[in-house]
Amino acid sequence: MQFYQNSKAQLVLTESTNKQIAGDKVVYNLVEDIFHGAMGEDVVWDFSNCNILDNTYPIYFKSDSIGIKSIEPGLQKYHIQVGDTLFMRAYRTSLETMNYTLPIISMCYPFSYGDSITSQFTGKGKYCESYDKSQHGTKMIVGDAKGRIILPNNSVLNDVLRVHSVTYSDVALEGLEPNLVDTAKTKQVLIDKYDWYVKGYRYPVFEYRISTSYNDGLQVASKTESYCSLPDSVMQLAKSIDEKGQHREEYFKVANDSLIQDEFPMIYQKALVDNMLSLAYKTTIKATVTFVVASTTGIIYQNKTCNCEAGEMYETSFNCNGYKPGGYILYINVNGKISSEKFQVK
Repeated sequence: MQFYQNSKAQLVLTESTNKQIAGDKVVYNLVEDIFHGAMGEDVVWDFSNCNILDNTYPIYFKSDSIGIKSIEPGLQKYHIQVGDTLFMRAYRTSLETMNYTLPIISMCYPFSYGDSITSQFTGKGKYCESYDKSQHGTKMIVGDAKGRIILPNNSVLNDVLRVHSVTYSDVALEGLEPNLVDTAKTKQVLIDKYDWYVKGYRYPVFEYRISTSYNDGLQVASKTESYCSLPDSVMQLAKSIDEKGQHREEYFKVANDSLIQDEFPMIYQKALVDNMLSLAYKTTIKATVTFVVASTTGIIYQNKTCNCEAGEMYETSFNCNGYKPGGYILYINVNGKISSEKFQVK
């Protein structure tokens, strides 16, 4: 586990102000037309045109014998805190159970802009009470942006921290006939999740999640979900733009709300020489690009994120010397559209 502290944060997540509390109930609404946008400082996320649906998603928090349990529709998660770090130690659904022998990290306190933490996890469970299921991988959490959010009523939430997590896992089912379901084989799952926290509210006010499944490095499925929690206590924190005599455009300085295109919005060339992987690339739209180098067994070795202007050429490289010989996968995430490239380390 690695942890890096940055003391210049605008908003700090702490155990007392942001850890989930038994007895709480948080109601999220399904929301459309939001995008995670840029990273960095003084970012403005313009969610004024998002579509908040009537679909509600309540989460209840209760105590169990050794920690906190969260209850969501069709899902229960069990958490435990060790020192300053909160872990998920198990989850249950109607079809499967998973118990982590090496639990998966949820958050480390305190946490602020520029901080990051990375940890591996391992778990075993059951699918349909009959088949063994195993999962192992790596999760990285980083405070990658801070700024403000423009809400649908054109008010503004200031002092916002965005926390970006990347979870890469290798999932396998044992004893299931391969001709019954496609999940009988080992798969890789990459989850990009973005949570926006505002000063004065314990839970994320917006969530954006991209979950992508791969089989032997080839994408087989992808799903995007986004939610918001804007109770009265949050809306009371919002400030009217007109109250300060400022126009909406003055807030909209760095927001990156480019629409996701149907085609992959990047053109790139790859070269592998002496275990050095190099890419020359350009995006067809203004984009936030994330690169992840991972093994086929679910371990993340390198990750990079950058902001790119449309049509400009960029270069990046990944030094893979010292890696165990074998197959690896480079994942490229451009504004939520994901591509993958397999390569061999000798």
